Amino acid sequence: MNQDHALGGLVIGLLGGAVLGAFIFSVSGSLDLGFGMLLILIVALASAAIGWFAGPAIMNWREQNRKPLSKRKEYRNIVDGQISESIDTKGAVEKTRIFKVDLFRLGGNSLLFFAIGAYCLFLTWYQGINVWIYFVIFFAFLTIFNITKIVLNADKSVEIKTNGFEHKSKSGVRFIDWKEVEYIWDKYERIQYSLFPIRHVHIVKLELRDGVSIKLDRNLKNIGTLANLLHEGITRIQLPIAISGLQRGATIDFIILKLNEKGITFNNKSISWQDIEKIIVKRSGVSIQKTGKNWTSWAIIKGEDLPNLRLFALLANEFTKVE
Repeated sequence: MNQDHALGGLVIGLLGGAVLGAFIFSVSGSLDLGFGMLLILIVALASAAIGWFAGPAIMNWREQNRKPLSKRKEYRNIVDGQISESIDTKGAVEKTRIFKVDLFRLGGNSLLFFAIGAYCLFLTWYQGINVWIYFVIFFAFLTIFNITKIVLNADKSVEIKTNGFEHKSKSGVRFIDWKEVEYIWDKYERIQYSLFPIRHVHIVKLELRDGVSIKLDRNLKNIGTLANLLHEGITRIQLPIAISGLQRGATIDFIILKLNEKGITFNNKSISWQDIEKIIVKRSGVSIQKTGKNWTSWAIIKGEDLPNLRLFALLANEFTKVE
């Protein structure tokens, strides 16, 4: 049993059961407070138990119904638009789009935290209970923190164009052709229990051939869409070059991993394509499954550690099954 999935199911079940128990208590109207709290506790514990066992089952079902690489939209966009006869493609992304600071999220958070802090300040004055002042300080800090993010990122933007993208920052404006990008890393982590997000991180890092690094994060609106467009544009340019290199017997370097027509090398160990049953590619990382070893993985690599993840997936798909 996957303990992370079980724990997630338990927490979701606990919260959902507590809400359901409170709803039943409020609707009944015939129970006193003591029995009402007991009802909420029983329903919450029962739901938590169901979630503990249902969580892994649901996640396993999702994994089994995961689309193969050839049917996944983010990869089909690259393959369908690729002109294999010409390495020098004119454009990688058909539509232009601009991404700026996420004023809706950051501004909304600032307004919400300010309102809660102001309400706590009112309670401090109205009730005369000094403990509320700690909440005032906490929410005031969150308000200032989000406003600072808006100010620091106000002049940042990324505009996707046909043959590259324009990056605007405090240091100026620079147009970057897709060919200038050597590596792209994508770190994605989202932990959410029921309706409550606990942690959400999405960072895209680009390394250019001249040594310049660019870091983009959730301070930009729709960072997920921006990441997909960057991956698509960069991979469409790099894919035919990499395939041509493989056909000549070259090895493609992914920094922590190397790939050629014989197989994959990772952490000073190698595996041939014939010994690989399948490779599972997720946004969070890659799992390489060895033939006859379904209960374990030959290698597990975090997505944030493997550059050009989509290029790797498409190249590996030429030799073995990729999901």
